[in-house]
Amino acid sequence: MKQEMDNEYQRTGSFRVNFSKEEIFPLLCPKMEEKWIPGWKCEVLESKSGYNELKAKFNTQNAFGIELIWNTRIYNKERGIIEFENVAENVLNFVFLIHIHQVSNKLCQLTFTHTFTALNNKGNDLIKNYSNENFQLKLDGLAQLMESYLTKKQL
Repeated sequence: MKQEMDNEYQRTGSFRVNFSKEEIFPLLCPKMEEKWIPGWKCEVLESKSGYNELKAKFNTQNAFGIELIWNTRIYNKERGIIEFENVAENVLNFVFLIHIHQVSNKLCQLTFTHTFTALNNKGNDLIKNYSNENFQLKLDGLAQLMESYLTKKQL
C-alpha cells in the first residue's frame, strides 16, 4: 500500500516466517542485521548492550548512498513492536515501524511501515527512489534471508 502527500511518502508491506516472535525479535536490530543480511554494515553509536534497545543509536549507509542515524523510539518485546526514527541530516526523516504478529506457534507475520519526510529537494529525490522500488520484492528477499539464518542457527 502506498500513500503520498507533498514531501511525505508512506509504504506498508509484510511477510511471514516460520519462527516464533522470540526467535525473530533479536534479529530486528541494525547491528544484528550484519549477521543475516549480506553486505549490511552498522556502527553502534549508543547502546548499553551493543545491540538494539530503547534509545539505542546506530549509523548506517542505505541503499541510496546516504548516511542514516537510527534512533530506537519503541522497543517492546512483549508486544513485538520496534520503531526507529532515522535521520539523514538536513535531507530526510524516516520513521520505520516493525510489528511482529504471532499467527501460530511457529508462524509470525512481520509488518513494516516506512514513513519518509523530505526536508529539501534532495530528500524529495530520495523519496522518488524509494517510491519506485519494489517494496514487496525487497521484503520477500528479507524473509528468505531471515528464514535461512534462523534455520541454520537451529541446526
